[in-house]
Order: sequence, then structure tokens, then C-alpha cells
Amino acid sequence: MTLSSVRREVSPKEKAPTLTHERALKSKFTLPTDGALPAENQPKVWHRRTSDARLFGSVVMSERQRATPGSPRAAKIGRAILRQIADLVRHRGHSHEVSDDLQIYIEAALPQLSLIERAHVRGPALHDWVEETLPVLFRSRRPGWLADMKLAFDDNPYQTSMVDLGRMLRVTDSERQGLKLWQMMPVDMSPEELREQCLQRDRERKARTRAAAGAISRESSKARVKPWDDEGISRAAWYRRQRISRAGQPSGG
Repeated sequence: MTLSSVRREVSPKEKAPTLTHERALKSKFTLPTDGALPAENQPKVWHRRTSDARLFGSVVMSERQRATPGSPRAAKIGRAILRQIADLVRHRGHSHEVSDDLQIYIEAALPQLSLIERAHVRGPALHDWVEETLPVLFRSRRPGWLADMKLAFDDNPYQTSMVDLGRMLRVTDSERQGLKLWQMMPVDMSPEELREQCLQRDRERKARTRAAAGAISRESSKARVKPWDDEGISRAAWYRRQRISRAGQPSGG
């Protein structure tokens, strides 16, 4: 019996199942557990109602704690998503159309209205929101149809993540960028592409901040331009001349 086999018998280490993008979506952002694994090796579980895993490719890059339902922050997020859904409806020209397909907007809005209602803060009612966002659809339906939808939601409540909203409403990247639908994931981009886009936008924002503070870009820095080569001297000699010229200048009075 070898030493490695003894170690495996004494302290077995089972590898926890990895979370892939497809598996996470099917499990509603909840990692499956395997009863055969020891308790200390059980994989961590992300519950949809308490946290939201940011998935990029097949790796969980980070975990963003979702706002607790019933909190003021959850109500603020709900109001923001309601505004984004209304902007998407107006952008697509669905405000003055009548179709059964338009009910998907209401189904996406119901969880947000529930967040506002549970936080006991002031917010739009379902009746008022639909009448303002989808006026033609609202007037064309029979009385009480909204109450039936609300009752069905109360019997089987659900919450929506940014992936769910993007898929329900078929949001594209151009719509997300143009309307600033930051709470919705576009369906025409992979998680890797969206991650790279977010990183690029963050780099551009930081570059603008540095430029506003007076920072010099790397392309125009002295290390890249090398003005001492134009004068035919060394770098140290060029900096010495600069110090001498600054010292010879009269100070501002």
C-alpha cells in the first residue's frame, strides 16, 4: 500500500460539481448538491431569492447579493426596472398595439410591483402602470383581466434576474445600450462578450476620469515620445537640463 493510497483512505477529498452556465440557468441560479459528498465538501448554494450569481462563460466570476425583498433598496430596483420596461415598450411602439404577446411585459412587471408593495413604499399600482404603459391593450380587454393576472401571480409568485428579463423581453444589445437597460441581459451576446463590453466601458470611464484630473495618457508620455532622442542626448542629461531650466526661471510673484 502506497502513501498516497493511505492518504486517500484517511482523508478522502471529493471534487464538488462545477457550475456551468447552462446548468445554472436550468437550476435557477441554485447549485445542485450531491448527498454522497461530505458536509464540508458540499458546494455552496446560491438561492435566487437571496443572491444572484454573475455568470460569465462557465465560471462564476463574482456573487452579487440581491436586495432583500421588502427592503427600500429592493423597491428602488423594482421602480428602476419598471421604468426600463416602459421605455422598452415605447421604443418598440407597442404602446398603441393590441396583442396577446404584449402580456409578457406585464408578466415582467409583476415581480417588480411586488417588491415595491412589500417594501411598503409609495409606487405605481398594477392598474395604473398598465393603463399608462399599454393604454390600448388595457382598454381592449375585458374588465377584471388584470385582477386575474395579479391573482395568478400571488398564487405562484416568482422573481426575475437580469437573465430572465432579457430572455422574457428579447432585449438586444443595441436596445440595452440605447435605452440604458442595465438590469437586463441582451440575448444576442454571450456572457463572455458582455463581460468584455463591461470591462471596456469601465476602462473608458476611468480614462475620462484621469483625463479630467489632468493625467497624461501613456501615448503622449515622455517615456513614449522620448524627446531626448530628438536632441541627441541621454535621458538623464535631458532631465538635468529640464531641472536647470526650471530653476533658472523666476518664480511667479
